Amino acid sequence: MNTEYILENYEFEKLTDKYELSSFKCEDEDLTDFLINDAIEQQKEKLNATQLIVCDNIIIGFVTLLADKLKLTKLPDKTKQNIKELLPKMKEAPAIKIGRFAISKEYSNKGIGTEIMKQIIGEITENISSKIGLRIIIVEGYAGAYNFYKRTNFEPLNKSKKESKKLIKAKQQNPSQTFVLYQDITKINL
Repeated sequence: MNTEYILENYEFEKLTDKYELSSFKCEDEDLTDFLINDAIEQQKEKLNATQLIVCDNIIIGFVTLLADKLKLTKLPDKTKQNIKELLPKMKEAPAIKIGRFAISKEYSNKGIGTEIMKQIIGEITENISSKIGLRIIIVEGYAGAYNFYKRTNFEPLNKSKKESKKLIKAKQQNPSQTFVLYQDITKINL
């Protein structure tokens, strides 16, 4: 399957026991292991919800979402001030977390993940946020995937020079180190 075909024909399907997951492999062993060994159990326990990204019965990738919150003290000043002006007594912002996101090795680095992530963000912004209160999308991304998340408009929570140097060093030395990034859904233009 080529990239164009996948992007025109993929669908999101709720993870169920009917799927054979053992052949799925992505760039990160931890993400592969999560899908194969933990995702269905965590979903049954209502800890998160996993959607498979499927095209012609082939698992292209997956995304796992869960409810979250973010302390306003952790947000950059401009975002924090904007929320505080609207709701001065708030100490936390309601959020949704993209707990895990992966594309199969076979289809990675072809722009598919970026386009699918844009659709996920659109779904959160347009549909999910109309059903529950949420203001922030959070992702805890691997340092090695930092540029991917930047392309989809996520920003690091801490933009200090020290944190930026730490991230650059981690991308080189430990690409599986994680960093928290966010988007304010009121700033998303679809």
